Amino acid sequence: MSLAFFCTNFRWAAPLARRSGAMALMSTNSTAGSQRIHILGVGNLGKYVARGLRKACPELPITLLFHRPDLQSQWDDGGKAIEYTRETYVDKTSGFDVEIIPQDVSEVGNLPPISNLILLTKTYNSTPSLRRVKSLLSEKSTIVFVQNGIGW
Repeated sequence: MSLAFFCTNFRWAAPLARRSGAMALMSTNSTAGSQRIHILGVGNLGKYVARGLRKACPELPITLLFHRPDLQSQWDDGGKAIEYTRETYVDKTSGFDVEIIPQDVSEVGNLPPISNLILLTKTYNSTPSLRRVKSLLSEKSTIVFVQNGIGW
């Protein structure tokens, strides 16, 4: 499935989700916390997906997961928004929550549980990245892998 298809379907699903009182990709009986989408891997592809989700479903709670504290500083310095530029058009999309994943896995317990995770890391970082949030996932968590490149 292409990323364009992925984002197009979110755009299509947003009005239906708003009309029905449910959020896209979530069951109608899910709690507010289980509707939140966490995004791990906030490089170019992660920002693209996060921005697409925010534009498609403005009310959807989205949390960007940073793997280093200095990324929080860069986020703050950048206006706490994802900037999209195409030729002379510039759009800044905000409204994201952020959390820093501690390096020490034992400290991850202070973060809220993850019901929906979109993993956008390089393929070779998938396993180490998932290990860092493993204790926040449950058997009911949904994980979507959106990756480019090939692993070794």
